[in-house]
Amino acid sequence: MKRMMMAAILLLGAAVAAKADNDTYVDNTRHGRGNDALHADVNICSQTYGMPQNGTPTSRQFKQCMLGHGWRYRFTTISRPSSAPADDDSWSFIGCTFNPASSSDC
Repeated sequence: MKRMMMAAILLLGAAVAAKADNDTYVDNTRHGRGNDALHADVNICSQTYGMPQNGTPTSRQFKQCMLGHGWRYRFTTISRPSSAPADDDSWSFIGCTFNPASSSDC
């Protein structure tokens, strides 16, 4: 019983302290690239410099790699998880608004 109580307390503490770091990049190429291109470039830079971890600043080398692929680092948002369902995109970009009802990409 004591072990179960301790495990529950640890899990509750981890859930309360959980947060996510979301890096925002701007498309410098002006070609209207979206999240697919962003994710592909993140994967390339992650293979070389490692994936940025929550709770630690994104390294300058990683930001330079992304800049080399046409993505300028803008800012990091630290957010706590909500009870509402969310998509799994932890990266975002600025400069193009996606509208599924429109035939235009940007």
